[in-house]
Amino acid sequence: MGLPNYQFYLGVKYNTGNGIKKTNKKAAKLFRKAAEQGLSPAQLMLAYLCMIGNGVQHDFQQGLHWYHMAAEQNNPIVMRNIAMHRLTEKDYKSAKDLVIIIDFIIIKKNLTLLERKRTKDSKN
Repeated sequence: MGLPNYQFYLGVKYNTGNGIKKTNKKAAKLFRKAAEQGLSPAQLMLAYLCMIGNGVQHDFQQGLHWYHMAAEQNNPIVMRNIAMHRLTEKDYKSAKDLVIIIDFIIIKKNLTLLERKRTKDSKN
């Protein structure tokens, strides 16, 4: 299949037109290749493109599929997007549970970063 990080990076370039001709279809194709290999940021971008129909056919269900794939990897951005979607569907309990999980993940990441900084500072 290829190198998913490189495919994602090139997809971003095509999607934004940064240093390369902007081509939404090529961007979506590269995001899909990286997403199929399990790269969470690519799954997020592909979900977004499916939701708005940019470079791919507008497909809400396909977008949700890719959002859920990225959420399984604890991507907090995606989890918050799903929580907001559930709020619009008035599934408040499910949304509240997701927000609690997201907040826990963010706190855990911040604590890990602080611990690394303290360890680094104590060695200096």
